Amino acid sequence: MLHDYAKLLLELQEMKKVISGTIRIATNYSIRLHELPPYIKRFFHDFPSVNVRVEYRRSNLVYEDILHNSVDFGLVAFPLKHRQIEAVPFRDDHLVLITHPEHALAKRGGTVELAELAGLKFIGFDPDIPTRKAVDQIV
Repeated sequence: MLHDYAKLLLELQEMKKVISGTIRIATNYSIRLHELPPYIKRFFHDFPSVNVRVEYRRSNLVYEDILHNSVDFGLVAFPLKHRQIEAVPFRDDHLVLITHPEHALAKRGGTVELAELAGLKFIGFDPDIPTRKAVDQIV
């Protein structure tokens, strides 16, 4: 009965040209916490009748959610090529190195190449996170 009611509401809103329904998004924590909020806020302003459900997942699980049609779309920080998924750039992002002001790299200033981190100890992403894997391949 609830399903029929929701379906009827959707049909009535379509007749009035009101966009409604639910969008399901899967994304990792960093995007959810830092990148997504202003977009969600603007989306709610433009489409108040649409519900947005955000699932917080590790990147590899975002791909699984897309493949299993559990979500409408996913956002990941470091896209991997997958023959069954089309990846579309959302925005450019840059990683930064944070050091103590007395560290040699901080004193030097400017851009740091990944190769310059070889042999240095640093805090990074978990080993199974795609961004970490990319850095590990370069360093």
